Amino acid sequence: MGKTLDFLMSDWIVRRYGTAEWQSLGDAALAAKYPPETEKQMRAMFRGPMLQNGHIASPNRSMGAEEVLRRAALQWVQGGDAAAVRRLFHGLAERWIPIVSAMDFTPRKMVYEELTPVMAKELIKESGGTISKRGNLCTVRCEVLPQPLDDDIEKVLMAAAISGDRELSRELARKYPVPKIVPGATTHSEIRFRALRHILAEDSKGIAEAVKNLADGYPVDFPPERIEFPIGVACGDVKRLINGMKSINTRFRGIWNPKRVQDWYDKRQARLAERGRAMLPFEKVLDGERSNLVGLRWLLSTWALAFLNIARWHGMKSPFDMPKLFSEWIPLELCT
Repeated sequence: MGKTLDFLMSDWIVRRYGTAEWQSLGDAALAAKYPPETEKQMRAMFRGPMLQNGHIASPNRSMGAEEVLRRAALQWVQGGDAAAVRRLFHGLAERWIPIVSAMDFTPRKMVYEELTPVMAKELIKESGGTISKRGNLCTVRCEVLPQPLDDDIEKVLMAAAISGDRELSRELARKYPVPKIVPGATTHSEIRFRALRHILAEDSKGIAEAVKNLADGYPVDFPPERIEFPIGVACGDVKRLINGMKSINTRFRGIWNPKRVQDWYDKRQARLAERGRAMLPFEKVLDGERSNLVGLRWLLSTWALAFLNIARWHGMKSPFDMPKLFSEWIPLELCT
């Protein structure tokens, strides 16, 4: 399969995640592990206490989203059939329709106490409301739009797009409203998520707002959600899409280079030897790095795959006529 499987090794995948048969279990096994709640149970869950930024305090469970993404990616890495992999993505997205339908997006009145003046002003920018001061600290009273399971809904929206089902993707996105972007208060990652949501929902006003506020800057430990993809799709700019694909491939290629781990290990071992200490055996360190890369979702660029599927829906055909742009991390088979 390429660099990824050479790095992970099939026997390590089986030791860590089970046999190929277990990894390819379908929706019935997933439903058994994550039994669906009734509509009444879900509505009660999403009316629970809310934390800052709209998170529902309890419970806040993944509903299997992370596991399905990992299972689909592992299946692909080991030579799985593209149609079967896309069915896993599609099953996840379908499973979330009743979950998102049960969410309560009624704005909640919130009180934030003991904030510094700077923090209070930033919160007012994002949520509106009023500030009252007591000594050097502030209290903010405002209304906040709940964003339940927001970390997971981004994964689910990407899965819907990769499944190739435009109608399902649009339905999910439109069921999940998001707050307006406030420059200086809304984070880069929040803006990128909102760009994905607006593009899938075909919300022209939201798309314009998100594209205007997208900016570079990516966490080093995670696969980059390159802004070239939402900008390229929103603006019909094929060149931007191609540049994004090149950047993704370069980054992933470096991550899956075993020499990177070996060089780090040798330098660390030399420093510890100077202090009379020893490193763990290299194979244990390598196993840890394998788990880390799988856990951080470096197997596939789901961000790139999602937007390339969207680009195809919008008639942007030319990237798909250039197979050299694609790779084991952006496989053409999961975009067509």
